[in-house]
Amino acid sequence: MAALQRLMTELNDLQASSQTFFSVNTYQGEYYLWLGNLNGPEDTAFEGGVFEFVIKFPKKYPSKPPKVFFQTPIFHPNIHPDSGRVCHAFLNHMWNPNCHSKVIIDYLIELLNRPDPENGFMGEATDVCLISREVWLDIARERTYEDAYR
Repeated sequence: MAALQRLMTELNDLQASSQTFFSVNTYQGEYYLWLGNLNGPEDTAFEGGVFEFVIKFPKKYPSKPPKVFFQTPIFHPNIHPDSGRVCHAFLNHMWNPNCHSKVIIDYLIELLNRPDPENGFMGEATDVCLISREVWLDIARERTYEDAYR
Protein backbone atom coordinates (compact mmCIF):
# COMPACT_ATOMS: atom_id res chain seq x y z
CA MET A 1 0.00 0.00 0.00
CA ALA A 2 2.91 2.34 0.69
CA ALA A 3 4.09 1.93 -2.91
CA LEU A 4 0.68 2.88 -4.27
CA GLN A 5 0.45 5.94 -2.04
CA ARG A 6 3.91 7.04 -3.05
CA LEU A 7 3.13 6.60 -6.76
CA MET A 8 -0.08 8.60 -6.41
CA THR A 9 1.82 11.41 -4.70
CA GLU A 10 4.65 11.38 -7.25
CA LEU A 11 2.24 11.42 -10.18
CA ASN A 12 0.28 14.32 -8.69
CA ASP A 13 3.53 16.23 -8.12
CA LEU A 14 4.67 15.65 -11.70
CA GLN A 15 1.33 16.69 -13.15
CA ALA A 16 1.26 19.83 -11.01
CA SER A 17 4.74 20.90 -12.12
CA SER A 18 5.08 23.59 -14.75
CA GLN A 19 7.27 21.44 -17.00
CA THR A 20 6.26 21.59 -20.66
CA PHE A 21 8.76 19.10 -22.09
CA PHE A 22 6.95 16.00 -20.82
CA SER A 23 3.54 14.74 -19.78
CA VAL A 24 2.65 11.61 -17.85
CA ASN A 25 -0.48 9.83 -16.68
CA THR A 26 -1.63 6.41 -15.56
CA TYR A 27 -2.82 3.83 -18.03
CA GLN A 28 -6.53 3.33 -17.37
CA GLY A 29 -6.11 4.44 -13.75
CA GLU A 30 -3.43 1.82 -13.03
CA TYR A 31 -0.85 3.61 -10.87
CA TYR A 32 1.79 0.94 -11.48
CA LEU A 33 1.74 1.66 -15.24
CA TRP A 34 2.39 5.16 -16.54
CA LEU A 35 2.30 6.44 -20.10
CA GLY A 36 4.10 9.60 -21.06
CA ASN A 37 5.37 11.85 -23.82
CA LEU A 38 8.78 13.43 -23.84
CA ASN A 39 9.82 16.22 -26.20
CA GLY A 40 13.25 15.68 -27.68
CA PRO A 41 15.71 18.06 -25.99
CA GLU A 42 16.88 21.12 -27.92
CA ASP A 43 20.24 20.92 -29.65
CA THR A 44 20.16 17.11 -29.82
CA ALA A 45 19.47 14.65 -32.61
CA PHE A 46 16.03 14.19 -31.02
CA GLU A 47 14.96 17.85 -31.13
CA GLY A 48 11.49 18.26 -32.59
CA GLY A 49 10.51 14.69 -31.86
CA VAL A 50 7.85 13.58 -29.43
CA PHE A 51 8.64 10.23 -27.83
CA GLU A 52 6.05 8.08 -26.12
CA PHE A 53 7.30 6.05 -23.16
CA VAL A 54 5.98 3.61 -20.58
CA ILE A 55 7.10 3.23 -16.99
CA LYS A 56 6.23 -0.07 -15.31
CA PHE A 57 6.57 0.15 -11.55
CA PRO A 58 7.03 -3.05 -9.53
CA LYS A 59 4.82 -3.68 -6.53
CA LYS A 60 7.96 -3.30 -4.40
CA TYR A 61 8.63 0.25 -5.65
CA PRO A 62 10.71 2.14 -4.59
CA SER A 63 12.82 -0.71 -3.23
CA LYS A 64 12.95 -2.14 -6.76
CA PRO A 65 13.46 0.06 -9.84
CA PRO A 66 10.84 0.50 -12.53
CA LYS A 67 11.27 -0.68 -16.10
CA VAL A 68 11.16 2.04 -18.74
CA PHE A 69 10.32 1.52 -22.41
CA PHE A 70 10.10 3.88 -25.36
CA GLN A 71 7.14 3.12 -27.59
CA THR A 72 8.25 5.55 -30.27
CA PRO A 73 11.16 4.11 -32.26
CA ILE A 74 14.41 5.85 -31.36
CA PHE A 75 17.94 5.28 -32.65
CA HIS A 76 19.82 5.30 -29.39
CA PRO A 77 22.53 3.01 -27.94
CA ASN A 78 20.81 2.73 -24.54
CA ILE A 79 17.37 1.92 -25.92
CA HIS A 80 16.69 -1.56 -27.27
CA PRO A 81 15.81 -1.31 -30.97
CA ASP A 82 12.99 -3.89 -30.76
CA SER A 83 11.48 -3.65 -27.28
CA GLY A 84 12.27 0.00 -26.59
CA ARG A 85 13.56 -0.93 -23.14
CA VAL A 86 15.93 1.59 -21.58
CA CYS A 87 19.20 0.04 -20.45
CA HIS A 88 21.51 1.88 -18.15
CA ALA A 89 23.18 1.47 -14.78
CA PHE A 90 20.83 4.02 -13.22
CA LEU A 91 17.82 1.72 -13.69
CA ASN A 92 19.76 -1.29 -12.52
CA HIS A 93 22.48 -1.35 -9.87
CA MET A 94 22.55 2.43 -9.20
CA TRP A 95 18.88 2.55 -8.19
CA ASN A 96 18.04 3.18 -4.55
CA PRO A 97 14.76 3.74 -2.68
CA ASN A 98 15.44 7.48 -2.40
CA CYS A 99 15.02 7.81 -6.17
CA HIS A 100 11.60 8.86 -7.44
CA SER A 101 9.71 9.29 -10.68
CA LYS A 102 10.95 12.86 -11.34
CA VAL A 103 14.48 11.48 -11.25
CA ILE A 104 13.46 8.92 -13.89
CA ILE A 105 12.15 11.67 -16.18
CA ASP A 106 15.32 13.72 -15.62
CA TYR A 107 17.37 10.63 -16.35
CA LEU A 108 15.56 10.05 -19.68
CA ILE A 109 16.27 13.63 -20.71
CA GLU A 110 19.91 13.27 -19.70
CA LEU A 111 20.17 10.04 -21.66
CA LEU A 112 18.87 11.78 -24.79
CA ASN A 113 21.38 14.58 -24.23
CA ARG A 114 24.30 12.25 -23.49
CA PRO A 115 24.04 8.67 -24.74
CA ASP A 116 26.30 6.14 -23.08
CA PRO A 117 27.34 3.66 -25.79
CA GLU A 118 29.87 2.03 -23.48
CA ASN A 119 26.89 0.66 -21.51
CA GLY A 120 24.45 0.28 -24.38
CA PHE A 121 22.67 -2.61 -25.99
CA MET A 122 24.53 -4.56 -28.61
CA GLY A 123 23.19 -3.30 -31.89
CA GLU A 124 23.49 -0.85 -34.74
CA ALA A 125 23.03 2.35 -32.71
CA THR A 126 25.71 1.33 -30.22
CA ASP A 127 28.13 0.20 -32.93
CA VAL A 128 27.71 3.38 -34.97
CA CYS A 129 27.94 5.64 -31.91
CA LEU A 130 31.18 3.98 -30.79
CA ILE A 131 32.74 4.24 -34.27
CA SER A 132 31.55 7.74 -35.20
CA ARG A 133 29.42 9.98 -33.04
CA GLU A 134 28.85 12.31 -36.01
CA VAL A 135 27.43 9.50 -38.16
CA TRP A 136 25.28 8.34 -35.25
CA LEU A 137 23.93 11.89 -34.81
CA ASP A 138 23.01 12.09 -38.52
CA ILE A 139 21.17 8.75 -38.42
CA ALA A 140 19.45 9.61 -35.13
CA ARG A 141 18.24 12.94 -36.58
CA GLU A 142 16.93 11.21 -39.70
CA ARG A 143 15.11 8.52 -37.71
CA THR A 144 13.68 11.13 -35.33
CA TYR A 145 12.27 13.00 -38.31
CA GLU A 146 10.80 9.77 -39.74
CA ASP A 147 9.38 8.31 -36.53
CA ALA A 148 8.82 11.03 -33.94
CA TYR A 149 7.92 14.35 -35.61
CA ARG A 150 4.38 15.54 -34.95
